[in-house]
Amino acid sequence: MTIEQFCQRRFPSVTPQQPLVDAAKAMRDEGVSAIVAVEGGRPVGILTNRDIVVRAVLEGRDLFTTPVGAIMSPNVLCARDSDRLDELISEMRQANVRRMPVVDTTGAAVGLVTLDDLFALLESSV
Repeated sequence: MTIEQFCQRRFPSVTPQQPLVDAAKAMRDEGVSAIVAVEGGRPVGILTNRDIVVRAVLEGRDLFTTPVGAIMSPNVLCARDSDRLDELISEMRQANVRRMPVVDTTGAAVGLVTLDDLFALLESSV
């Protein structure tokens, strides 16, 4: 199975220039714990609800003026939509990440894979 057949095609995103409050609202509205930061359609970072708490709230940053880019994890590791699922799992384990944006051959963000998605797939095949 390739990642293209499995990944979530609908996922929330923000730009690094948007304020943190926009990212937090999008995460709340979509019921997710992470959001992909994109620029020109390409993933440039990832931001989690934990990042917002630890890197912004606890440091006293203003959520209405601090841009996503100030606290997101940059240089996000991405999977290609043509990769096999076993390759993805290996990469996620080696990098110790719980979520990974998926890109096409042009580098454009086309999906997102999370550990929860992988657990659901495993559960359905048991």
